[in-house]
Amino acid sequence: MNKSIILRDFTLLFVTAFSAVSDLSSGRIPNLLLGLGLIPLFAAHLMHRTSFLTHAFACQAIIIFLLFIFFRMNLMGGGDVKLYAFLALNRPDTAGLKIAVLSFFLAAVFETAHMLMIRCIASEGFMKTEVKPKGAAMAFYVFMAAVTVLIADGSVLWTE
Repeated sequence: MNKSIILRDFTLLFVTAFSAVSDLSSGRIPNLLLGLGLIPLFAAHLMHRTSFLTHAFACQAIIIFLLFIFFRMNLMGGGDVKLYAFLALNRPDTAGLKIAVLSFFLAAVFETAHMLMIRCIASEGFMKTEVKPKGAAMAFYVFMAAVTVLIADGSVLWTE
């Protein structure tokens, strides 16, 4: 049983769950939460004694740069970019990419269905006021994708 992997997986679930709650309730993801999430990553790095974080920074620099461009184009919020950067550092392997792609897919499907439902209700005359669409709470989709990928990949959190 590798304690550093358990710590990394638990940290991923903890940070994404609290980010989702914060994003859904206040529309913000606190810097303190993501900063505290980095502490167990450094502890896992020290326990594992590899170049894990160096590899993570090097491999994910391009993805983090692209996310920053999305932020500058107002396609994503700053908290979402920080959360995906945390995801890139936590899971620099294919699981991180699976979580990112699945969360974008879930957001696209659910937010499209939500917009269509609002349009249908508004066109039927049930709504008295116009509903302005707001941004998706991406942290919620990241949490759902993280749980799905960790279960599908057989994380040590579930198997041992």
